[in-house]
Amino acid sequence: MKNLQFWKFVQIELSENNSILLIIVVHSQDFTPGKPGFKMAVSSNGKIAGTIGGGKVEFDMTEKAKNLLATNNIAPEIVEFSMMDNLSENPDGMICGGIQTMLLFPVTTSLSGSVSEILSLFNNLQDGLILFTPNGRISITHQNSDAVTRPVFSFNHEKNWSYTEPSGTQPVVHIVGGGHVSLALSQVLSILDYYVIVYDERNDVETFVSNSFADEKICISFDRVHERIEETEKTHIIIMTPGHKQDETVLRNTIRKNVPYIGMMASLNKRKEIEERLTSEGYKEEQLEKLHSPIGLPIKSSTAAEIAISIAAELISIINAS
Repeated sequence: MKNLQFWKFVQIELSENNSILLIIVVHSQDFTPGKPGFKMAVSSNGKIAGTIGGGKVEFDMTEKAKNLLATNNIAPEIVEFSMMDNLSENPDGMICGGIQTMLLFPVTTSLSGSVSEILSLFNNLQDGLILFTPNGRISITHQNSDAVTRPVFSFNHEKNWSYTEPSGTQPVVHIVGGGHVSLALSQVLSILDYYVIVYDERNDVETFVSNSFADEKICISFDRVHERIEETEKTHIIIMTPGHKQDETVLRNTIRKNVPYIGMMASLNKRKEIEERLTSEGYKEEQLEKLHSPIGLPIKSSTAAEIAISIAAELISIINAS
């Protein structure tokens, strides 16, 4: 579930005077289903949003949350769940045997203002820091969070800890072209909780019009797409326009941008042709070297869905390596 959708769920539940218990993975060691930043929201009316990785740990913690909510007397609590004590094989066949540390954090209507601030951060793709403290407060700092790119958990004892989560770490993927692969890729990236923006200069293409997975759809001339793309460490560009000329136009305008990933859907021969032209025009070799084309991991993909998965896999490898 996307961060924006998650916090909207919390806001809606609070607006209906329901209490929420957040279950947040703040630390993990060795093989665990949930990683820092994974979170669930359990409402006093029984509704649930998000995940902490599934399996026994998620089931047990959900039941614990429901029981605590029934008492109406909850305080922030740090819980450690040892997979070694509950060895089980998860659905993908991997044995989980690590330790997963979680924060149980109650959210009532008194924190509605903080939830609205958090929503504003995600709604506007703003950098910021969200701080959870033992006194049951949530503090939001509206500032550049480049120094904190991952969740940070500090623990001295059960009454002296802090958990900080940056709001601006969600990868932003700009897909230039709204065809069938673009639609399939939008769906896969949406599941991965990436922020997806799709561009096309054709406003009547069915796969562009019907794309409900993209967070934004922008109808704009391909030669102006670069004007909408910010240079950040979270920016990833994927070029898959209807034709090679449009691909080259977009590439010319984006290849100089300082971003961690630019991928283009093209054959190896077509890439060489384009690179030769750009080199002769003064584009630098180090700029062209960062281009991923043919795009995606080599899994012998052929259908739109298979190509989308290969591209997503390549993106994951780049993002997780940073």
